Amino acid sequence: MEKTKRAAVIATANLGWNDIGSWIALADIAEHDAQGNSLLGDVLTEAMTNSYVRAEHRLVAAIGLDNVVIVETADAVLVAHRDQVQDVRKIVARLNAAGRHESVTHRRVARPWGSYEGIDSGDRFQVKRIVVRPGAQLSLQMHHHRAEHWVVVKGTAPVTNGDNEIILTENRGSGDADRDEQVARLTAHRPGLHPRRHDGHAGQTR
Repeated sequence: MEKTKRAAVIATANLGWNDIGSWIALADIAEHDAQGNSLLGDVLTEAMTNSYVRAEHRLVAAIGLDNVVIVETADAVLVAHRDQVQDVRKIVARLNAAGRHESVTHRRVARPWGSYEGIDSGDRFQVKRIVVRPGAQLSLQMHHHRAEHWVVVKGTAPVTNGDNEIILTENRGSGDADRDEQVARLTAHRPGLHPRRHDGHAGQTR
């Protein structure tokens, strides 16, 4: 913005400004109930006052607290006193020192073709939910150390599997040849989404 030639400066008095760079800033501009709480999402409280509670994926229940910030996301849950919520940077530093991924990546990762989200993982498997935009496709890939199994949950997906180009439709039962696809190791592959369909979800196991 500092170098743009398409900006204008307007003189005004008493212009309100909030950088909204913290959870406290968000709490300050949110609507409050009679107890001074800002409750967003699936939240149940008892004897709560002057608090900000945000639930993005799960039910959050809080009892007997005052002046706290509670933020639930798919990645983590933050609980802090309002006066100390900025100390979240100390937690981030500890995550970085421990080499944990929560401080640098989200559970849902955006890509030019859509997004993917980790659902479950273990010693020898990983399950992802992949959402592909209409008409988009992933890059052509080949893996040396894993096989993949695709199931289309919603939409219609054209799939490249080695030398084969096939259309996968919505899943109606495991093992249907036109409903799921097995991708062997060292096989070039790429899923996409049919341009005539407006949504699409693919489950991927590894």
